[in-house]
Amino acid sequence: MMRRDLMSLFTRIASWILLYLPIALILLVVIDLLNYIITYGTGIISKVLFGSLSTIVFLIILMAVGDWLGSVSNRIDNEIETQLVGFLLSISGPTPVGRIAEYLNVSVEHARKTFFKVKSKGMLKEFTFDAERMEIIPPFTQTTTAAEKPSYIPPTVTDELIQRAKLIELEKLKAEGKISEEAYKRIREELEGKKS
Repeated sequence: MMRRDLMSLFTRIASWILLYLPIALILLVVIDLLNYIITYGTGIISKVLFGSLSTIVFLIILMAVGDWLGSVSNRIDNEIETQLVGFLLSISGPTPVGRIAEYLNVSVEHARKTFFKVKSKGMLKEFTFDAERMEIIPPFTQTTTAAEKPSYIPPTVTDELIQRAKLIELEKLKAEGKISEEAYKRIREELEGKKS
């Protein structure tokens, strides 16, 4: 199966070609039409215009297809971002970017860039990226390592704190309108499923 980042890239390139090539061709048709009018006079406008109309309509249809492919590419990118947010909110410890890339069916580099893109949008503010280990670290685990954690805190309390932090982050994303209702419900169910 083709990686989703490549699928998005190919549809975006096809979109650009189908949007900008017809614009250039329409300009050529209009210049050609003006050339005919200047050369032969205004008496043949209707004949030349009728001959060029089918070409212009075809090119406009190509532009519409290009626009549709652009929206498909954007939808793929949005799905990858939503799934990345859901995945990161459901983890409890540092996660290698390679594992995330495998889950999302994208390249490691694309997974890393998507994380920073999502973070720049104000989501996953508390998560950090460890460039040395190529890991994404959720809140409450980046400041304390396993050796530094006090021995008297049972793991269930730590897990519960992480769970609450993730639910708070999820609520913030929903309140700011940065995540869809469907994604919110699905991620919340995953988080609450882990809690029980």
